[in-house]
Amino acid sequence: MPLVRIDLRRGKSPAYKKAICDAIYKAMTEAFNVPENDRFMIVNEHDADNFVHAESYLGIFHSDDLVIIQITANDTRTIEQKQAFFACAAELLKENPGLCVHQSRRVQKGKQWHRPIRGDHELANG
Repeated sequence: MPLVRIDLRRGKSPAYKKAICDAIYKAMTEAFNVPENDRFMIVNEHDADNFVHAESYLGIFHSDDLVIIQITANDTRTIEQKQAFFACAAELLKENPGLCVHQSRRVQKGKQWHRPIRGDHELANG
């Protein structure tokens, strides 16, 4: 049962947040073979004072539309499945709600697998 945590600035519409949840769930079902209805997601909205990030890091610009997605799952997926998941999630999030996705490093903690996904709305050349 993967657990998905989504953090973003307060003020996005319910449709925007649903699009993010739907994209991540679809990518998990396609790449991780997650069973139907294995959908556990927590959406946290933050005021600007409680959502602090660098404007630019490692050459990647982060707007106030930054979205951080963290997935906690047992480390039973192959590298190929993980790569397929991130490729699928990036494409789906780009389609709706229009996020440009940058994948950050994988963080291993115990037997759980954590991989934050950072996404921003960006200009076409960003």
